[in-house]
This record gives sequence, C-alpha cells and structure tokens, in this order.
Amino acid sequence: MKCPKCQTENKENVTQCKKCGTKLIIESPKNKYYALGISIVLGFFTLCGAGQLYLNQFKRAAIEIIIGLVSYGLTLLGGYVSEIFNLLLVIWYIYTCYDTYKCAEAINEDKPLPKLLGTNIQ
Repeated sequence: MKCPKCQTENKENVTQCKKCGTKLIIESPKNKYYALGISIVLGFFTLCGAGQLYLNQFKRAAIEIIIGLVSYGLTLLGGYVSEIFNLLLVIWYIYTCYDTYKCAEAINEDKPLPKLLGTNIQ
C-alpha cells in the first residue's frame, strides 16, 4: 500500500507510514461482481452510479446519478428527442456498469481509477 502523502510503499498490514507517519486507511477488498450486480440492477431502474456508492466513490456516483436522471428526464419530452435520449440513456447505463467493474478492479489492485468522461474523479 502506498502512502497518500509521501508515496512510500508500505507493507499491507501496517496502519502508519514508516517514513512520514501518516495514518494509512486499510480498505477491505470490494467484490467486483457484487458492485457490477448493484450497478446492473439499480441502473435498470435509472439509478446509474449505484455501484459506485458500494465502492465508496461518492463524487463519481453523484455525477453518474445526475447524468442518468437528467437523461431519463429528457426521455419524457416525447417525439424524436425522446428516442435520442432513450438511446443515450442505454449507452450511459452500459458505460456506468462497465465503469463500476473497472473501478472495483482498480481499487482491489491498488491502481489509479480509470477516468470518468476524460476526467480524474476520485
């Protein structure tokens, strides 16, 4: 586990960085299939981003939920606009499920999170 302050590599079972003394938060691994399942089931009911809540990625979840709800709201306009936003909502749903899976993998492997819409959001 890397120290967030000095980036020193520490053993997994320590609670404090040996170099700078920063308290280390040891997270239990997150089940990527459970996170994906949450994302699939709740995303189907227009709550895209629910899997990110399980992963404790609250900013990322808020962005995904807001975009999903706005897209859903725009589907209610009717006509061709509704059809376009229905398609975009399905694409967003698939993307958030994939993003949840990749984020769970990154968290478990102690790697940086993938970018969300080209932006690093933690």
